[in-house]
Amino acid sequence: MDDYRKSRWWKRSVRSYWLIFVLLPFAVILAVVGALFLQGVTTLTELLEYAVVTSVAIATAYYIRKTSSPTMWRVIWILFGVGVIGTLIGVALKILLVNILGYGLGWFPPFLIALLVGALLGDYIGKRRGYRPWG
Repeated sequence: MDDYRKSRWWKRSVRSYWLIFVLLPFAVILAVVGALFLQGVTTLTELLEYAVVTSVAIATAYYIRKTSSPTMWRVIWILFGVGVIGTLIGVALKILLVNILGYGLGWFPPFLIALLVGALLGDYIGKRRGYRPWG
């Protein structure tokens, strides 16, 4: 664990990246959605959903950036596999199995297979990389 290092771009100034690419767009979009709420175009629920979901996502991203451990990166690689690889496999299985074989099969078995295969592939790719972040 002592030799686990962050890549060079990962160590750069937090203020510049987080201010420009995360906090500033969040504030601008929150102001736009707030103005749309005041004009009556959106509802208070949409405004609060955006604020809460985006705040939780920003806090999670900041936590991932600050605490860097192989266990956390293994979880991230598995989630990457489920999200990206699993989605692609799920679309292919839906086209092949559900559309061709008929709707008697249902959507759940192909969805479950896609999630499991995506998680296994994500873990495999992460293991090959030593559970390091991109870079």
